[in-house]
Amino acid sequence: MFAIVACGYWYFLKQIMRYLIWSSILFLCLAIQASAVDRDPVLWYRHPAQRSGDALPIANGRLGGMVFGGIAQERIQLNEDTIWNGKKRDRLNPEALKALPEVRRLLFAGKPLEAEAHEERTMMGIPNRQPPYQPLGDLNIIVAGAECH
Repeated sequence: MFAIVACGYWYFLKQIMRYLIWSSILFLCLAIQASAVDRDPVLWYRHPAQRSGDALPIANGRLGGMVFGGIAQERIQLNEDTIWNGKKRDRLNPEALKALPEVRRLLFAGKPLEAEAHEERTMMGIPNRQPPYQPLGDLNIIVAGAECH
């Protein structure tokens, strides 16, 4: 009987040790990851963007901008969601809902390319392309006393 109790004790002790080891490993992994994440993300560039495609985008869903990254003089190219080429129009396609079952059937049949082609023919807004947005303007910020190195 003593041997059975001793075996149970050692089994219990082994389970506790295993738990402590794995808990320690998990804690160390999380601590290492947390220390790597604590630093603020920073983007470094050698010079300001020269063209709009190189600038960094910022937006809130309605107002957007392209930040060029100047120091003594900053340029932010602004865009707003109501300023675009063309007139306001209803682009909803009344036939789109009727085409949905066929698109689903093609997807479930394992034919994603055919489903995509059918969707583009029958479900896209009318007209298919929306006129492009136009720039709202440039916001130029000049920092007095700042020197550009």
